[in-house]
Amino acid sequence: MFLKMIKSRIFLLVVIPTVLMWIILGYYYSLGKLIKTDNAYVKAPIISVQSEVSGKIKEVLIRNNQFVKKDQILLTIDAENLSIKLIENEQILKSIEEEIKSKKSKLNEIDEEILIAQEDIRYRSNEEKRIKNLINNKIKIARSEVNFFKLEYDRQLMLSKKGFGIKKHLEDAKFKLDKAKTNLISLNLNKETDEAKFYKKIAIKQLNLLIKKKETILTTLGGKRNVVVQNHPLYLKQKAVINGIKLNIRKSTIKADKAGFVANMNLEKGEVVRQGQKLFVVVQQDKIYVEANFKETQITNFKIGQKGKFIPDSFPNLEFQTEIESLSPATGSEFAILPAQNASGNWVKVVQRVPIILKINGVSNLNNMNSKLKVGMTVSVVINTEFKKDIPIIIRPISNLFYKFQTL
Repeated sequence: MFLKMIKSRIFLLVVIPTVLMWIILGYYYSLGKLIKTDNAYVKAPIISVQSEVSGKIKEVLIRNNQFVKKDQILLTIDAENLSIKLIENEQILKSIEEEIKSKKSKLNEIDEEILIAQEDIRYRSNEEKRIKNLINNKIKIARSEVNFFKLEYDRQLMLSKKGFGIKKHLEDAKFKLDKAKTNLISLNLNKETDEAKFYKKIAIKQLNLLIKKKETILTTLGGKRNVVVQNHPLYLKQKAVINGIKLNIRKSTIKADKAGFVANMNLEKGEVVRQGQKLFVVVQQDKIYVEANFKETQITNFKIGQKGKFIPDSFPNLEFQTEIESLSPATGSEFAILPAQNASGNWVKVVQRVPIILKINGVSNLNNMNSKLKVGMTVSVVINTEFKKDIPIIIRPISNLFYKFQTL
């Protein structure tokens, strides 16, 4: 009886606690394979659609929550004023084209005028030389005549003093001498040379004016007399203005860049929108994913490609398969306006969370289930890390048993 009681006590005090401890340790060593969190949300690319032109809404072709295809027309903005500007600027472009052609033609005319002016200068120079030589020859002859009549006058004066001369001969000699001197003076004061110089200066000034005019026109042509009209800076500048207006006309028809669902759309026909104004958003439902915020202590064994699953809180009977697509390079608090870390005051350690992007497997084939997933929904996520601790041999059997039961 005593022995039986001892055995009972040994069983109660030793065996049962040992087995319980063995089971507890086995369960503990099996942990770490499945990592869970309910801090996870459904996300999707959200495209903000903005107006690139200002104007009155002409037509609204969509409504809130409507699915739109890529390149589908969503709404149009009245572009009548842009069409008027386009016509005006096209006329300006034609005027610029005609002006460039006119300047090129004018340049050819100026070249001809320059040749004529150069020829006129050569003629004036030759004429100046001719007149100068002619006057010089006449002056030489006039001086010779003055010298000759001076000698004749002196001879007649000497004869008259000696009483042999005739008074009439002396007077004739004096008259001829005075006439020769007057002729010499008039030749020295001849204006033909001055007139030739004057006309030559005028011709040179005219040539300089033509050259400056040519340089001015060449400058407006970009320094190239044979410039192609379509390559002229003024033409290209005006062409750019026209292309900008055409681009704005095209932008007045707003199309969907991506397929998705329209949201946050409250526009009506006749409303005036401004350039850069946010109109609505397009949610790309076919590219939904899950963003799970795991504690920093939970991601030790996370790797890209590890499988998992999630269950939306709204639909607890729906289960979606997923896998890790990427891990954030920083914790969520690092992107906050006021980071949690600071070096002043008292500090309380707070476990940080790291955003993990989870790809939803077969998202394009979810059909009806896909439509149930809404951006912003809360979900519960489980990730299978396939992690296995180093287990003591004595605990390994029970631990492996628990490990096998941990499945997604």
